Amino acid sequence: MPRPSEDSELARERLIAFGRRLRQLRTWRELSQESLASRAGLSRDYIAKLEQGRMSPGLLRLWEIADAFEIRLAELFEDGLPASWSKPRARQRAPGR
Repeated sequence: MPRPSEDSELARERLIAFGRRLRQLRTWRELSQESLASRAGLSRDYIAKLEQGRMSPGLLRLWEIADAFEIRLAELFEDGLPASWSKPRARQRAPGR
């Protein structure tokens, strides 16, 4: 079996899949690319490139992103809603409204 670095198509597919997951998590949290970037200490451009599958993040960057979402690192790669989230955050209403 070829290593991902030796199979550019496989690497590209994985980057695209990660980008989709990152966008999914960000939209569930109702975050803009700018706000996620700010929380993670990264640039908006970097987040955009990750979501587009144009960049491969390093391990420390992945941890920063997981911390920004307040999830475990593994949850960046798992399907569905992270177990630590009961549901996507909704805007809270004031009592009586």
